[in-house]
Amino acid sequence: MVDTYGTSKTSMPVERIPGEKMYIDWVGDQPELLLDTTTGELRKVHIFTTTLGFSSLVYAEIFPDEKLPHFITGTVHALSYYGAVPKYLVPDNLRTAVTRHSKDKLVLQSAFSDLETFYDTIVLPPPPRKPKGKPTVENHVRFLETHLVEELKKDTYISLEALNAAVKKIVADINQSFPEKI
Repeated sequence: MVDTYGTSKTSMPVERIPGEKMYIDWVGDQPELLLDTTTGELRKVHIFTTTLGFSSLVYAEIFPDEKLPHFITGTVHALSYYGAVPKYLVPDNLRTAVTRHSKDKLVLQSAFSDLETFYDTIVLPPPPRKPKGKPTVENHVRFLETHLVEELKKDTYISLEALNAAVKKIVADINQSFPEKI
């Protein structure tokens, strides 16, 4: 045990319960990974990611944008990947999922609200104006920004399908070697 007496550096362990939370976010940087075969230019892509609060398993998928249909698709694919539905879905304060979030009121996008009903789960966003309130997924986002993107930059991709196939292999390796990597 670390002696913190007389210092301002104290911490408290976070209690995590298996199957309780799946954290959802987009990776902040949009890397240029998709080759446009007609112009020869690299196009930016958006990386959707989730992580489970207890096991810290990650899921990632590439989309052309961060619009609601891709957010819903990514969430459904992540739930399928994990093979279970957690008690809570914890999205960042994304306009994609949350229309309005104040201390008094939470309004979800209707399609995301329908997803909540369909899967019989609860959407539990972080406090308003504190999007970094999910250290588990934020750490994984930073990890994916460096490791996943750097690995993907080693090849050229001409389709989202090929790019997502590469992402699937890299994520499998990351999850296989956890917790040593993250």
